Amino acid sequence: MAVAHSNQVWYSPYYSRPLGRFIRAEALRQLGRDEEALGWYGTLGEKYGTEFVYLAPALLRRAEIYERRGETRQSLAYYRRFIVRWQDADPEYQSLVKEVSVRVGKLAIGSR
Repeated sequence: MAVAHSNQVWYSPYYSRPLGRFIRAEALRQLGRDEEALGWYGTLGEKYGTEFVYLAPALLRRAEIYERRGETRQSLAYYRRFIVRWQDADPEYQSLVKEVSVRVGKLAIGSR
């Protein structure tokens, strides 16, 4: 495998392969390998513009994993970050944002 210049790795969707990392995270999540999935989701979208499209979905998945594990504080933090990112999303995504907002309200009440 050829090694790309270090700047290419992070600034190129080809070299950084964000879709492949997202798919890997999704597969690991579906297999119940939560810790590994969290690690892969954590590599997406925080630093580089070419990966920005994966940030909100990765935040949502991380929230879901933490919720499933009973880690409410972590789950709420990621759900809230997702809402902030997608609060002005296109109309077809607003129902998801509302659904997550309702979930946040229920989790917040339940964690008191």
